[in-house]
Amino acid sequence: MNNISCIVGITLILSSIIMSVLNLKKDKFNNFVELLNPEQKKKYHEIIVERITVYNVGMIIGIILGFLYYYYNKKDKYIFCKVLSIMSVVKIGIYYFYPKKPLMLNHLTDEKQVQAWTEIYSTMKNRWKQSMVLGFIGYLFISYSMK
Repeated sequence: MNNISCIVGITLILSSIIMSVLNLKKDKFNNFVELLNPEQKKKYHEIIVERITVYNVGMIIGIILGFLYYYYNKKDKYIFCKVLSIMSVVKIGIYYFYPKKPLMLNHLTDEKQVQAWTEIYSTMKNRWKQSMVLGFIGYLFISYSMK
């Protein structure tokens, strides 16, 4: 599996799986929400719904494009890896490049709120990094176990 599409596809799919199963301490989110006033809670909920919607739309478009690639290229070498790459890159690309409403940070009014939000942001950023590293290690494990 020494193909770039395998490296990208398997790393990204494994990192997505790892991101969804890594233990996320909900208390940070609960503490943050407790610091918000009703208007801020409404904004926070709107931002969450928007982000989840963009993520899901990206996933659906990625699956459709991956399926289309598969449908028209069934005999292609490394088809599985290429389909995974298309699905994952499209999902991530749409999520990052889609214009979204301003960040929650723009709606915070005191230092405690900003500190709580910074903790959440740092936690999520570290989870993303860890999942990418673990996804790549997973790719290496799969790659070497198939030799």
